[in-house]
Amino acid sequence: MTDDLLVLDRVSKSFGGLEAISGVSLTVPAGAIVALVGAAGAGKTTLFDLITGHCRPDAGTIRFLGRNLAGLRTDQTCAAGIARTFHPVQPFRGLGVADTVMVAALLRAPDPTEARRRVLDLLDLLELTPLAGRPAGGLVGSARQRLELARALATRPRLLLLDEILGALAPTEIRRLCAVLHAFNHRPGLTLILAEPRLNAVMALAHRVVMLECGQVVADADPETLRTAAGPGPASRESHP
Repeated sequence: MTDDLLVLDRVSKSFGGLEAISGVSLTVPAGAIVALVGAAGAGKTTLFDLITGHCRPDAGTIRFLGRNLAGLRTDQTCAAGIARTFHPVQPFRGLGVADTVMVAALLRAPDPTEARRRVLDLLDLLELTPLAGRPAGGLVGSARQRLELARALATRPRLLLLDEILGALAPTEIRRLCAVLHAFNHRPGLTLILAEPRLNAVMALAHRVVMLECGQVVADADPETLRTAAGPGPASRESHP
């Protein structure tokens, strides 16, 4: 038996002549908060696409709760317990804020009353209640990021992939959002993987940081160890784009 929730074993992916991911092996224990840190083009979003079924690896295996994810569609990986946010955020432009979250909530709560309760709780937690009736496509800045997070959390995932959800936020907004993510991580045991270009953005949240460069893992340690060791090298440059 193992408590590893997600296991990537020598995963590779190429697009034409470009190798976006090259032999990446990674294990994520249940309940962990792991950050993928790297500059644009490092492979962070491609890894998320591979895990969630948006594209398939050319080589290697990806297992979630011991199940090989090969060949699963995005809706099937979501039903299995994996949710993600997107960068840039992709709201349902024809729906209001509350209805956007409701669509996601119905995946786990087919009873509309239960789903509505879940939606109201999430809107309150993420300070979106005053915007509940607004068109989702009209939100900007941190409100749009919080809606994207609410939509992902509404599916009650075991694993949540957050694609650059912190980068565009002010420091006070980052602290508030990190507090929410910590609460979900501690109480329901939600496992988080954050993709961010800057090490500083994940210092207060991540238990572990995996640094990517040109589709390869170049470092894997706790955030303070990496910040201390970075000096003037690539990690430092990625932390201050």
